[in-house]
Amino acid sequence: MTSLRRRAALILILAGLPAIGCSREDDLTGAYVGTMQLDFPSSSTFFNLCLTLSDSEGSLSGTLDATEPVAGVLTSGDVTGRVNGSSVTLSFKPTTRHCPAELSGTRQGVRLSGTLTVQCSGVAPVPGSFDVSKQSSP
Repeated sequence: MTSLRRRAALILILAGLPAIGCSREDDLTGAYVGTMQLDFPSSSTFFNLCLTLSDSEGSLSGTLDATEPVAGVLTSGDVTGRVNGSSVTLSFKPTTRHCPAELSGTRQGVRLSGTLTVQCSGVAPVPGSFDVSKQSSP
């Protein structure tokens, strides 16, 4: 192999390395911490929110834990959803006795924020909002 061919082969190999074994730059996998607000007709209730996501080519799965700080009420469950560009949608299915919810928002860097609707059987839907930021890996 000539020196020129070796250099060309090496350049082609090195050019392909960034794609091997690397995650997508926009991968949402990780732990997110922030707040959630539910807007009841007579008042609003705030929750501390922890969201753990796994992103497999835009298909999301993970867990959601929300704690109301005053009463200490914990709501936990599984989430599934999708990410398409900057749009994120999640469905929450509680593993505790609480109600399911639909979350819809946007991704802005390490931040996810948007609106949500909690739907309990036989009751009017409760709207709200969420705002979480991705935590740095140790």
